Amino acid sequence: MVDRGWSHRAHRCKRPLFQFSAGPAIRQARRGLFHARWTDAIHDEWIRTLLRNRPDLPQDRLLVLRELMDGAVPDCLVIGYEHRIEALTLPDPNDRHVLAAAIECGADTIVTWNRRDFPELVLQSLGIRQQDPDAFLVELHEAAPGLAVRAVREHRAALHRPAYSPEAYLQRLRNEQFHRFAERLQSSGGVWSTRTACSGRQRRAHSAAC
Repeated sequence: MVDRGWSHRAHRCKRPLFQFSAGPAIRQARRGLFHARWTDAIHDEWIRTLLRNRPDLPQDRLLVLRELMDGAVPDCLVIGYEHRIEALTLPDPNDRHVLAAAIECGADTIVTWNRRDFPELVLQSLGIRQQDPDAFLVELHEAAPGLAVRAVREHRAALHRPAYSPEAYLQRLRNEQFHRFAERLQSSGGVWSTRTACSGRQRRAHSAAC
């Protein structure tokens, strides 16, 4: 499940484009490294925020992206969580729907740049942890480096307007605050090589609420 803090935090984390920042995670979810879950309410929120900060973007483009996300990740939409919202307490009450959905779908992780609004003590009492997206991608790479690198290569190869050299791709990751993940990819050489090393480690398959 993906919190809007992953998809777009322009009002707090200056995420200029949704497509790039979420691309590596979506492709890793498609490869089964984790089970991404989100809700229609989360979709509505990131689209509303993005249009507020980038009114030049056509709304129909974002709606197409929303459909592509839903189609890319099996069983991604969480429903039937609304009854849990009122019983929850968070610093920002408007974030309660994210936690309610995480509880409903049994997610073990909320991945978000907005970590202060999801206090660890609250999450721990519910058996949920929080991670920022950079640390989350590093963890996926550690758990299954071969699969993670394949997902990154697929993402870079799919970018055409503009296309990205390996160096430009890594710099874009850094610009999007994925510093540790970029360093991990650079040190492993995974972005450059045309061969994918096989991972001897077991594939990570947890459910994540981002």
